[in-house]
Amino acid sequence: MAASGIETNSCGCASIRMNANAVAYLRSYKEILKQRFQQIDIWITAHEIQIL
Repeated sequence: MAASGIETNSCGCASIRMNANAVAYLRSYKEILKQRFQQIDIWITAHEIQIL
């Protein structure tokens, strides 16, 4: 929670091709982020985009 007592959330976006290397990197980076921001868990989601 922020000093005001209000919970804050952050969001980011990255456009990458998902493959085994990308998944491995994101799993590793997630652990770094959890430690850096002192979080129990951080959600990283992947969504397929189709260009019509």
